[in-house]
Amino acid sequence: MRNISVYGDEGAIRLQEVLQFVLQSTKPARQSDTRYPAPLPLATPARLLSVEISDFLKDAQRRNLRSATIKAYARTLGLLQRVTGDIQASRVAHTHIHKLWDVLTWAPEDCSSNPVHANKSADQLIAEGKSGNRQRPAPLTLERHRRFLGAFFNQLKTAGAIAHSPMDAFKQAKPDLMAKSEHDKRPFTDEELKRIFAPETFPKWAKKYPHRWWAPMIGLHTGARVNEVAQLKTTDIIKKEGMWCMAIRKTADEGFYVDGRPASKQSLKNASSERTIPIPDALIKAGFLGFYMDVKEAGCAYLFPQLIPKVTDKGLVAGRHSQALMNQFGLYLRKLGIDDVAFHGFRHTLSTALGRLNVTPQNLALITGHTVRHAVPELQANYIHTSETEDLAKKKQVLELFKPDIELPSYKRGQFKDQLCIKPKQS
Repeated sequence: MRNISVYGDEGAIRLQEVLQFVLQSTKPARQSDTRYPAPLPLATPARLLSVEISDFLKDAQRRNLRSATIKAYARTLGLLQRVTGDIQASRVAHTHIHKLWDVLTWAPEDCSSNPVHANKSADQLIAEGKSGNRQRPAPLTLERHRRFLGAFFNQLKTAGAIAHSPMDAFKQAKPDLMAKSEHDKRPFTDEELKRIFAPETFPKWAKKYPHRWWAPMIGLHTGARVNEVAQLKTTDIIKKEGMWCMAIRKTADEGFYVDGRPASKQSLKNASSERTIPIPDALIKAGFLGFYMDVKEAGCAYLFPQLIPKVTDKGLVAGRHSQALMNQFGLYLRKLGIDDVAFHGFRHTLSTALGRLNVTPQNLALITGHTVRHAVPELQANYIHTSETEDLAKKKQVLELFKPDIELPSYKRGQFKDQLCIKPKQS
């Protein structure tokens, strides 16, 4: 090979890759009589990092991962490429990972989205974060980045694109034994529930949008997750075995397609999240079925139309149904002087109250959608059979045990006729 010009470190690395590939490909076959074939090269030279990242994210879509998860993958891998440059994936080394960790730790939080940071080097981002005394990410946040990187490189290794993963030596950090913040990890007190649903404050705040009125009540009396409540469709309100129920599930949206296939704007945390919850008497007495009829008559697909997320140009759901609800409810709580717990506190409130009434974790999990770990998995999964009627009756019985010392406001038919199927500004 003659007259080869190499410009910079990246050019030298790519030339080395080419030479390695040529040497492996042109190696003469062994002349021995052994019946075993000659060993294959350790790995096929990987393509550019940008190409591998693009294919990895496309595969994540194929696997039906949540759009929020795919976005998180894209952010982590985008920062990796920012540190390494668009080199071949096989050239990413453990030194790059250590440099990336400095970026994840110190770079401004909006370094991936703010155009101001678009042309800044990794060193510049790190220096800017340190000078601005950026608060360091939580250990769980850094662990999520580590898992994302591990998944990416392990997939390349499985495909034979790289010989080894630079994450192999980058082990999980020792758990931080420092006391964790109690934010969003506790139930509401009885006094706080009275403040939240006080007749002097709650109706005045909640009358602006249907989700303000009903979501806190549903969260309190069912223990459903905030996004499970926010994304309820009219078709999720069903009658089974003579009981009105809420179906926590994921169903296709009419006219919404991803890659030519029917798709849903709803999402579930895991398989155990899919469940049917009998509507507690407290919600029915408060007029929930009247609200349901109003929404249905208005032709709305979702109970809370103001919360429907937008769809990007690429056909992906941008954000979650619950975002505006969490923001608005969080602001309401702070105005009441409650600043260390959020909507998720309702889930803790119901679970704690029922636990104190000696409801078994297995029966509670039927309502909350947690995974049940069987003591004798084979027996309980395959030999003990219960009917849907029995399960619904058991759930209804458990839910009616919850009697918080508050009075829910009563809904009047037509109360939200001007808001249904209209998307005003969320504030």
